[in-house]
Amino acid sequence: LSTFGKVILALTSPGKAFVPYRDSKLTKLLQDSLGGNCKTTLITNISPASNSLSESVLSLNFANRAKRVKNHAMVNQDMSEQALLSKYEREIKRLQRQL
Repeated sequence: LSTFGKVILALTSPGKAFVPYRDSKLTKLLQDSLGGNCKTTLITNISPASNSLSESVLSLNFANRAKRVKNHAMVNQDMSEQALLSKYEREIKRLQRQL
């Protein structure tokens, strides 16, 4: 989990170019969810017990950092031959109408 924290820190720190996704299997699996092309939900559990106060505060601080990660999800496009052909045909028709 420490590598997961490092990845979140790298994604939220301005000027950090390197994100250590490959340092653990967890972060490699979550690469698309953390900074890629996915919408992500993070659930943080805290305890109301006074003896767990420090862990709860650390969990909330981590959740606050993770909340600042910005993903730019885009719809994946099917670029099969048929899809490309249809796209080009629409483009040709649009250009012919402009003439």
